[in-house]
Amino acid sequence: MPDQRIKGLLVEDEATHARLFERNVRRLNIPFQFDMVSDGGAAVEYLKAHADKLSPDSFVLVLDLKLPVKNGFEVLEFMRGDARLRDLKVIVLTTSDDPHDVARASELGIKHHLIKPIDFEQFGNLLRQIMPAGVDQA
Repeated sequence: MPDQRIKGLLVEDEATHARLFERNVRRLNIPFQFDMVSDGGAAVEYLKAHADKLSPDSFVLVLDLKLPVKNGFEVLEFMRGDARLRDLKVIVLTTSDDPHDVARASELGIKHHLIKPIDFEQFGNLLRQIMPAGVDQA
């Protein structure tokens, strides 16, 4: 039987935000297994290395926009240019509520944009909403 957990990648350069995310996801009791990287360049390398194994049905990218090396928009542009990655689900978690950033993210296909500090119940509900029914959501 295939693994039905939600898999993902958290791209967050602030260590305290990453630890908070990890702790709160565990509290949600959602079987969300995720890797973490701390800059946009590492995110692109991760996506390149795993592109053939990532499925829009069970993978979600949780992406900050304000990142070193490559910013979140550059990561999104890379994804949209690769047919294997363009349909992956992305949740943007950022401190930016700048209308220009929100509009640009929307132009790049982002439907889910949460402003930090995030409400983790809201995040959990969003994760449950965007993942298919067949994925184990506890």
